[in-house]
Parts: sequence; structure tokens; C-alpha cells
Amino acid sequence: MKATTFSKTDLLAAMQCPKRLHQRLYRAPLLDDHTDSVAQRHGAQAETAMRSLFPQGVMVDRTNRDIDPFLTTASLMGDMNTEVIFEGAFIAAGVKVYTDMLMRSNDDTWLLREVKASTRLDDDMLLDAAIQAYAVSRSGVALGRVEVAHINSASGGEDAVEDRFVIVDVTDEVTSRFSQVAQLVEQAKQIAKMGDAPFVPTSSHCNKPAPCECKALCAKTGPNNPVSILPNAHKAVERLHAENVYDLRDVPAGALKSKTHQLVQRVTISGRVEFDDAALEAVNALPFPRHFTDFETVQLAMPMHKGVSAYDQLPFQWSDHTQTSDGKLTHSGFLDLSGKDPRRGFAGSF
Repeated sequence: MKATTFSKTDLLAAMQCPKRLHQRLYRAPLLDDHTDSVAQRHGAQAETAMRSLFPQGVMVDRTNRDIDPFLTTASLMGDMNTEVIFEGAFIAAGVKVYTDMLMRSNDDTWLLREVKASTRLDDDMLLDAAIQAYAVSRSGVALGRVEVAHINSASGGEDAVEDRFVIVDVTDEVTSRFSQVAQLVEQAKQIAKMGDAPFVPTSSHCNKPAPCECKALCAKTGPNNPVSILPNAHKAVERLHAENVYDLRDVPAGALKSKTHQLVQRVTISGRVEFDDAALEAVNALPFPRHFTDFETVQLAMPMHKGVSAYDQLPFQWSDHTQTSDGKLTHSGFLDLSGKDPRRGFAGSF
């Protein structure tokens, strides 16, 4: 068996898809690297902002292999001069976690705070916090309170950092999920015992609650044309899987009702591109000059610009190709990567 101790990500992987956990345990080098995803960056922004409110906090080093983060955490907790610990490491009852924040309370208990880049509290966050609290409490730490800090959607770049978070006491909700965490640990142990990865066809669960790092690997080992490539077809894909149909080329005639789905299947089987004659006629009817315009925006978890709230669309680039009647194309555009507020420059140039 590969493992008897599981990280928080391992347990959430087991809940999302048993094949995902098996691949993480046995084929990790082949998986996609999501450590620099947009979601990860947003989370890092929120955590950095929260840490700035506690300059007395001590970070547990996880980058130096010569330093044991679990022993370091225990040492810091035993030091009465340490009030706040970032990335505290705990391992107990089959679970290994690194906590966002631990704060010493006056009654000899500790406050566990998980920092999230979301603008609202949801069940996924509560389970996440439950896994953290489960490992900490099973390590013998007296937890007096568990909190989730998420971003205040009503705040903006002009607000103080402390006003940009909503702090929610989730102690009761978290402790009531400890039995679920224990069940996840047992489920993970059973998956780890499997010699081969369980068969799970790709479907909508591959992206919920987060994109799975195994998708590319599963695509290589699954059918060449999985039915899951059909756009906006969650119910249709589930129905086909229930009928043991996994390859789009094997879908029976008449089984797909959507014209778009029929088109995708037809092109997949024939291997030939199909053009929409009506669309071509509509484009040819457009007067000159013709503008082909695109623009890009960025969303920030902790925006710094006045009047910009979390995840507002902040435009920073536009691109325009202009076609004249003689067929010539000219290009103009705008791009601001300065880090300053790009909105006025974008609007003025556009």
C-alpha cells in the first residue's frame, strides 16, 4: 500500500474521484502541475494580506529539508512568546495538514483560522476547515475556536486590509464534520490498497469542485473521443455513461437531440471540417472597414485600485485588426502591464 497518511488535498481528491487519488499516489510525476494556477495565486494573495495584519506571526519553514516542520510547530507552540503561527504542520489519525493560521488564546486554547480567496462561505470551505481542525485536534491541541476568513465582496482597493475580510466562526459546523473526515480517511486507505486505478470515465466531476490534475492522463488512457467532449451536455453524458457508452463514435444514431451535439459527433466520425454557410454569408454582407476586436481583463482577489472590488473585471488590453475593402489588414492595440490602474488608458485609447 502506497500511503496510510493523507494530505488535505488527498482526501478532497478521494471525495471528488477515487481515480484521482489513486493517480496522485501512484502516478504523481505524470500529472499536470496546478501549483501556479489562477486559483492558487488568488489564495496566495489573500493569505499574504491576512499575514500582514499579524507582523508578530512566525512562519514554519517547509522549504528546508533539514528542518522538520512538525517539530518546529510543536516547539513554537511550546514557546509562550509565540502568539501566531503561519503554516503550522500537524500529522495525526491518518491526516497531514499545514494550517494557514494558529493564534494563541488567553484560555490556553488555540484559534485556527483558514483564509480563503472566495467571497462567500460554502460547504467546500467547511469541509476543508474540518480536515484541518481534525488533524490539529487529534494531535492533542486544544482548539477553542475555528474560523474561516473570506474576502469581503463589498470592499475595494481603497479599504484597509482588515476591512477586506469577513471572519466567520465555523466551530460547530466544522466539528460536526469530523465523522465525515474519518470516513474519508478510511475511503482513502481503501483506494491506496488498489493495485490498479479504478475505472472512472471523464465527466463533469473532473472540474468540480476544482479542475483535476489527472484530466490529461485520463484522456490518454481513456477513449480517444470521450462523450464528455460534448459541450454543455452534463445530463446527456451521465445518461450515456449509465448505458456504458464512453466513446462519441459509439453513440447510437438518434441518441443525441441537440443539433450542436449532432454536429460534434458527425465531425468526430468523419474527420472533416464543416462550415456554416449562413455564417459565411453574414460575414460577407458586413460593410467595410471591418473591425475584428478582442479585449482582455484580469480579476484580482485583493485589488489595489480605488473602486475595484474583488474579482471585478479589470480591462488591461485590447487588440483590433481592421480590414479594408482591398483586403488589407492593419492592427492597433493597447496593453498595460505596469501594475497601475489601466482603466483610463484602456478607455481613452479604445
